[in-house]
This record gives sequence, structure tokens and C-alpha cells, in this order.
Amino acid sequence: DDRAELHATDKTGSYRIENVLAGGSNLYELETREVGDIFGKDIVHLQCHIGLDTISLRNLGAGSVTGLDFSPRAIAAARDFASKAGSDVRFVE
Repeated sequence: DDRAELHATDKTGSYRIENVLAGGSNLYELETREVGDIFGKDIVHLQCHIGLDTISLRNLGAGSVTGLDFSPRAIAAARDFASKAGSDVRFVE
């Protein structure tokens, strides 16, 4: 929980929040290659933390994406980011 609030502010820029909110992705090229073609697929993202990777998967064309995490603060941040991005990603604590 304590890291969720810190990471959601992204003072270092490493989470690339603005890019994700603008419809882009914060996944590295290696991750994108490893995931492969996800267009139209339904995806569950375990340990989604603050949801930016989860939103990125939706932005990359997944049909639906559900992020799961055990941290209420992380899920709250993830839902806030999804709302700001206008993304229909679902988050479950």
C-alpha cells in the first residue's frame, strides 16, 4: 500500500503515466514482443499494482482486460488512471 501512492505520483517519470493516459503504452518492447498479438483477446493481469500496464494492454488492442491486486490503494490509483484515460478496464481487489 505505501508504494502505491508513491508510484502513482511518478516523480521519476519511469511509469510514463501521461503516455498511457493518452492511449499509449508503458510496456517495454521486450514485454510487448513476449506478450504477442493480443488483439481482441480477454486478458487477466495479475498483480496489476497501479494499473498502468493493464491499461496499456487495453490500449494495445485487447478486447477486455481485468487487473487484480491485493492492495486497496493500488486498485484505487488504477481505477483513477482508467477513468482519466477513458479506458473500460476493470480492476478487482
